Amino acid sequence: MTNSVKYILAVLFFIAFSSNIKAQQSVESSGRSDSKNSLSSWIISASGGTSIFFGDVKQNPVLPVTTNRSELRYVADIGLERRFSASFAARFQAAYSHVVGTRRISDIHFQSFVYEANATALFYPINLISGYDTKLFADFYIVLGGGIASYNAKLYQLSTGNELASAGYGNGNGIGGTQMDAFLLGGIGLDIPLSPNLSIRFETANRALATDNFDLKADGFKYDIYNYTTLGLKYSFGKRPGSIRNLPEVPKTQIPEKEADTVKKVIDDSWLLLNKVIEADPVEKEVVVEKVVVDTTDFEKETVVKTVTEIPPASAIKDAEYRVQILANGKKAADITALAKRFKMDAAEIKQDMYNGMFIYTVGSFATYNEAARSRNIVRDENGVTDAFIVYFENGQRQAAFPKTR
Repeated sequence: MTNSVKYILAVLFFIAFSSNIKAQQSVESSGRSDSKNSLSSWIISASGGTSIFFGDVKQNPVLPVTTNRSELRYVADIGLERRFSASFAARFQAAYSHVVGTRRISDIHFQSFVYEANATALFYPINLISGYDTKLFADFYIVLGGGIASYNAKLYQLSTGNELASAGYGNGNGIGGTQMDAFLLGGIGLDIPLSPNLSIRFETANRALATDNFDLKADGFKYDIYNYTTLGLKYSFGKRPGSIRNLPEVPKTQIPEKEADTVKKVIDDSWLLLNKVIEADPVEKEVVVEKVVVDTTDFEKETVVKTVTEIPPASAIKDAEYRVQILANGKKAADITALAKRFKMDAAEIKQDMYNGMFIYTVGSFATYNEAARSRNIVRDENGVTDAFIVYFENGQRQAAFPKTR
């Protein structure tokens, strides 16, 4: 193995090790959503696309030729990835490609069949700056790393097809006699979610080889470069925040709640949101204390008797229910399909009603306040509706206040 290969591998190992430590420290110390809703997961990916060569045997400096020995050829890759946080992931990838270059002015043409293995770090700069946002259409990332390319290459005379030179094919320094060289990799990509676990991945990245002889012609720039532009799918074995599509069934358990005297109302006119109710728990029970004096022949004793009067819960009221409100709009009705896509919900779960002249949108139907509170927390934390709150309905009409007991 050449000294340049060993040097690049050492640099890659150091980058991967230090980045991994930094990412884990970021997860432990960050106050953003990725520390609460862990993105840590294993991911597999598969892509296909086109390869483009940038080197000495090339007709145009940038644009590939597509006629008479087209320079647009194929590439296929598979990858295993570990997402450590919202802003960092590490990936190992294997690829196979056909790379071609044509230079008509010199009457030469080369082609190479490349087996590649690389290790890269994926940085998500938007998440690093502002935290993970579940409402983003796509997750943008920068990919940096390097690897090893084993290839068999031949240089031909374009007009006659005669072979002029070759590398690999049993005479190289790599596995099976292929020619082997190290490269550095850099590029950008987008992950577009289709479901909680499945995403479309688009990526374009250049490979800069530690040689100028990849195309069997050493001239000009001392490093040959080729590009992979691919489109494929990636599947995550972990849960992506904000990806809950259906509200789960909530067990009917009682949670101790604080006492409060009134239900407060806050009006947010600037955003045309509903008169939001700041959820405060009213007095659970009314207690009447009576003083009873009992006479006996030997002594007089005071006994305090507590009589507890229960107020019927909201579930005892006909057609009464609690819901979780996610939006209100005073101008016009919202597109429920778009609203469901925005918050990663099922459109069939979203109900539209009118209240105080505004369109309001709610999800769920719960007999008790405790059940609604649990789903409200899920909607806030996992669906990204940070201002979701609980509202109370009777006979299909939203009420201004909660019943005395909930």
